[in-house]
Amino acid sequence: TRFTPHTLSESEERILTIKSTTGRQALETLYGVTTNSLTFSMKMKGRTTRLTREQLMGYVRHPLASVRRGAYHALFKVYGEHRDVLGEMYKSLVQDWCNEGLTLRHYASPMAMRNVTNDVPEKAVDALLKTCRKNAGIFQEYFRLKGRLLKIKQFQRYDLYAPFAAKKSKYSFARAKELVMEAYQAFSPELAQRAKRVLEENHLDAAIRPGKMGGAFCYSVLPTQTPYVLVNFTGEPRDVSTLAHELGHAVHAMMAREHSIFTFHSSLPLAETASVFGEHLLSDLLLQQEKDPKIRAGLLVDQLDDAYATIMRQAYFVQFERQAHHMVQQGATIDALAQ
Repeated sequence: TRFTPHTLSESEERILTIKSTTGRQALETLYGVTTNSLTFSMKMKGRTTRLTREQLMGYVRHPLASVRRGAYHALFKVYGEHRDVLGEMYKSLVQDWCNEGLTLRHYASPMAMRNVTNDVPEKAVDALLKTCRKNAGIFQEYFRLKGRLLKIKQFQRYDLYAPFAAKKSKYSFARAKELVMEAYQAFSPELAQRAKRVLEENHLDAAIRPGKMGGAFCYSVLPTQTPYVLVNFTGEPRDVSTLAHELGHAVHAMMAREHSIFTFHSSLPLAETASVFGEHLLSDLLLQQEKDPKIRAGLLVDQLDDAYATIMRQAYFVQFERQAHHMVQQGATIDALAQ
């Protein structure tokens, strides 16, 4: 298999597995516990409110620029206060990755280790990143257009996700589930029925709680078991899309249940294809139902914002990671990485 050249002896693999429980895995757990416990302060209408990260990030899509700016400042302030601890965690994880991947398993580069796991040729990833760099101007032009449409004189970082509509829509969790199920049903009753199982079996955690893991994920345990889904639902339009995304993962896993435990889990690029497809089913439904031209335009702007986040933003995360892994191996400090 593709892993054979990088597989160590059985005793060496056993040592690495045991050691990782108090090494890399412990650091990842510590990072999660630390960041999930953070709270953020935002002052609005003369009142200061304490928020979780998920609640705070809802304000980066607020119609008022001052609120969006305040949300980013609150986020960076708290993370800045923990920069040394979080930075050392990051450096240690990078060094551990390189020690195992390069020194012990003899991968060609830090990213090669991930590419082999994802079953994607290195040339394909390089071509993707090169194409993103070459065509970054497409999204730059989009944001210039968005700035003109929203009458923003000087487009700032906190304006990236500014909504097109002057008033934000809010959704109840019940309505969000209805919309996602309707979108899946319109494409395939089988997909809708499988997604419905996650809800009926109470395998979905959506409530906001202090200390709860941020973001969203779908966890597929066994081929015979209905997957578990975690989201942080605050009623924002983006939360409805996230629900469609994660249920896409769940449906994908359920449709692969005839595979053994060894081939059941898909590689990341394939998995994300299924989940993003779920998002597009929802977007298509909303566009079909909406007749107001301004609201339809807002839905299209949301799709373009998501395209930026899914394509260009992720590509430049990879660019940073590539450079950071090289710099950490050269002994770079946190300050150097932050430049």
